[in-house]
Amino acid sequence: MKREMQSKGARWLALAIVLLSMMACGLFGGAEEPTAVPSPAQPTVQPLVKPTTTPAPKPTPTPMESAPQGQLVLQDVPYEQPRGYFSLNPPVDWVLDEGDTWASWTAPDFSGALYVYVDSTGYELDQAALDTLVEANETNYFGGFEDYQVLNRFTDEFGAMVVEQRMLAEGEPQAVVSIYFPIQGAIYMLDFWASEPVADAYRPAFDQLWEDTLVDPEAVVGDLDPYVGQLYTYVDDEELFSFSVPYTWLVTREVGEVAVIDTFASPDGLAFVQSIKYDEGIQITKSMAGQLALELLRNAYTTGAGDIKITDDSIMPDGSERLTWTSKAGGYSGLSFFETRGTTFLMLTLFADDSVYELYLPTFDTILSTYDIP
Repeated sequence: MKREMQSKGARWLALAIVLLSMMACGLFGGAEEPTAVPSPAQPTVQPLVKPTTTPAPKPTPTPMESAPQGQLVLQDVPYEQPRGYFSLNPPVDWVLDEGDTWASWTAPDFSGALYVYVDSTGYELDQAALDTLVEANETNYFGGFEDYQVLNRFTDEFGAMVVEQRMLAEGEPQAVVSIYFPIQGAIYMLDFWASEPVADAYRPAFDQLWEDTLVDPEAVVGDLDPYVGQLYTYVDDEELFSFSVPYTWLVTREVGEVAVIDTFASPDGLAFVQSIKYDEGIQITKSMAGQLALELLRNAYTTGAGDIKITDDSIMPDGSERLTWTSKAGGYSGLSFFETRGTTFLMLTLFADDSVYELYLPTFDTILSTYDIP
């Protein structure tokens, strides 16, 4: 049964503004060191056995060497994804490459390519969440290509969102048709690439390929935790740290005089990863960092004074400190990790509405497992 949840995204997106206003005046301002913080409708393929997953970065298509003439011919025998996620009939003689949660086919002359990406969304998305997912993927992936333009959007007969785009890949004009198909807690994303000289000739085969594609969302949801199938690496602009986040999570950045806040929001607007980098130009001791972390939690991640309750305070093997916390009045819970680098305070917070907190914990674990400090 489809679960409908009301988005609280507006509350969380405003959070960065609150944090910046707190930090703008300087939270320490050269004062004496504070006291230390006390510790407190297309399914058919059969599902397979659940394996581990290794997501791969999305590739950059290689531009064609010479444009062939004529239409594409599709294979008679369908390709079946090894885990049973989907089956389809790719173009004849196109070269296959595949990973745990994706598969691709490339024309021998590089005139076209097909990419299929699969992920779990935890539960079936409503239209607003799908719109956000598409916007995030366009920004985080397609937005990196030169001269990127969206030409058309529409919903097809299967309920998939179709986006027609144009861009340059290594200086060559490309026509790309992207299909986003949410079903029963899974999301199927197909990208049809074609060099502009052959785009019109290839389009009928691409449309037929999608019409004949079969999917098994139960296999996807049974195998994958939400949003772990398609990740990219976010690197701090000063290369102080990096971690992996989903392509389909929307990112916003707020920059103040002494702080930079990057927020990654799930498509449903109920789960977030927030990176805070704060530097007032003074040396930050461990006790000062602890007070700053608690001050941020109690004054920004809350709907009322003193509402945040710290349920665990632990020192991690890498020397950072982890706070596990909850807000009863706000109805959300989270994990915050903080540390210092000279005059720089770093804090990574992962939090979600209590209605989906357990659902997103494996996603948070995957993100945390990729956190890297050079």
